[in-house]
Parts: sequence; structure tokens; C-alpha cells
Amino acid sequence: MKAVEKDSNGKWLDVSGFREAGEYFLKHNENYCLEPWGSSAWYEFWKEERRRCRNGHEVNGHKIPGDYYFYLNYCPIQVIKTGIRGESIRTIDFPSVWDGHYYKYHYLNQCRQCGKHAVELSRRGCGKSYCGAALLAKRFILGESKKVTKKVQCVVTASDKKYISGANQILDMFQSYIDFCATNTQFPSRRLVSSVQKL
Repeated sequence: MKAVEKDSNGKWLDVSGFREAGEYFLKHNENYCLEPWGSSAWYEFWKEERRRCRNGHEVNGHKIPGDYYFYLNYCPIQVIKTGIRGESIRTIDFPSVWDGHYYKYHYLNQCRQCGKHAVELSRRGCGKSYCGAALLAKRFILGESKKVTKKVQCVVTASDKKYISGANQILDMFQSYIDFCATNTQFPSRRLVSSVQKL
């Protein structure tokens, strides 16, 4: 099992335990599980991943909610990395653990557990669309809980349609996440009846 550590000031030192499945996927030629298809080890892996996506994951006393686990391991995003010559390269990778996201997902989870609503005010460029799309995708693919997997309702609103769909907006990200999971995981491969453009 990978580690999760913070220093005495609360700064994350090692978060690989939260991103174990995503890191394994990148390291093993885009495979989450190298066990033979249908074997008991393969079945147990995917059963445990569904459990982690629904109930969360704890490593060294640090717990993340299931929504955050799904986001970190099953929702690749565009990130900018520095190349060999110092140039910026846009690439696809899994999200990093950010304190803001860590606390936001805990806040959302606490609100759900208490039957309350949640609201977020934040600046641009801090991953709200990525996180929102991940929340939609997880509910679409795995449901709200183990008992509630059908007829789950999620609503996304904006002042203008251009902020929801087109030019890499939240519904485009949502569609890329469900496509990614349908191609690379053993989660249910659900699909929309109509296209995002018809919404």
C-alpha cells in the first residue's frame, strides 16, 4: 500500500496512496488491473475500486471521500508540465491532490451525510469544472450509492449555454470522463440517449 503523509505544518509530503489506481494505470500501459479477466483477483480489484469510489479511501489515518477518490483516479485532466528544454507541454494526467479540493470534497460529503445543500464561491482556474464533471460522471456511472444506482438526478446550471457545453466546458468534460471509464474500466458503461449538443 502506498503512503500518505503530511509534515508538521500540514503540507502534503506524499499522496500516492490516494492516487494509487491512477498511477498504476499510467505505469502499466493504461491498464488498471493486470490480473486475468474474470479471475477472482480481477473481480476483487474492481469490487474494491467500486467500494472506494462510493465510500472513500483511508491511508495512514487520512481519509478522502469516494467522490474525491473517483476524481483522482478515474478522471484524467489536461495539465501543463515542463519539458526537457523548459518549454510548457500540455498533457493528459490524473489530478494532483490540492488542499482546496481535499477540503471541498470533505465539505460536500459532510453536507450529503447531513442532508444539507452546499455552495462554493471560488476564483477561475481552480478546477471547478473538472470537479463538477467528475461528480456528474461518478453518479452517472456508479450511482449515488450502492443502493441508489438508477434515476439519479444531477443538475448543472449557468447563465449562458456556452458555459456548460462547448470549448471544454463541464458537459464536455463529463462526456470525456464517461467515455474514459467505458473504455478503461469495468464500471458500468452507460450512455446518454441524445448528444450533449442537443441539451
